[in-house]
Amino acid sequence: MGVNGWVKNLPDGNVEIECESDTEKSLREFMRTIEDSSAAKARGFSAISVEGIQVISMEKDAEPRYDYFNIEY
Repeated sequence: MGVNGWVKNLPDGNVEIECESDTEKSLREFMRTIEDSSAAKARGFSAISVEGIQVISMEKDAEPRYDYFNIEY
């Protein structure tokens, strides 16, 4: 999807994701996929909500922090 970073399950049952992309469009598509209720139900979740989005930087031509997307433990 053009998104790099990581995802991990938190002890309280929430999921934390840190990601980056070259384009805002890719990030929005990624978020839409996460929030898609039909995809959530197919994976066994009753509902998914995205909260606490924090934009760390929108610096043009910034060096990427990640060159992968990984599941952290």
